[in-house]
Amino acid sequence: MTLHVTFFDLDELEDMLFFVQAFDYHGNVLSSSALEVYGNGEKLYSIGTDAQGIVSYRIELEDGANTVSIKVTDSEGWSTTIPEYTIYKGE
Repeated sequence: MTLHVTFFDLDELEDMLFFVQAFDYHGNVLSSSALEVYGNGEKLYSIGTDAQGIVSYRIELEDGANTVSIKVTDSEGWSTTIPEYTIYKGE
């Protein structure tokens, strides 16, 4: 499986928008239902998916360290978890 993740700052680091695109081993794009995404330990829900299967998420950043973790599972039950991202917001 392959995951692509891109982060963008919004509102001077109050919120962060990020995008996830996942593929199975055949190269087929996986839908948002294949993704488990957590921000600071809380489950995040997608805010949209474009025509290429790029799924959008938003996390509200807290002062200090913020974490994002992503796990993807395909229709055959294979899964992968990428290393946790840590985003720091200054006080």
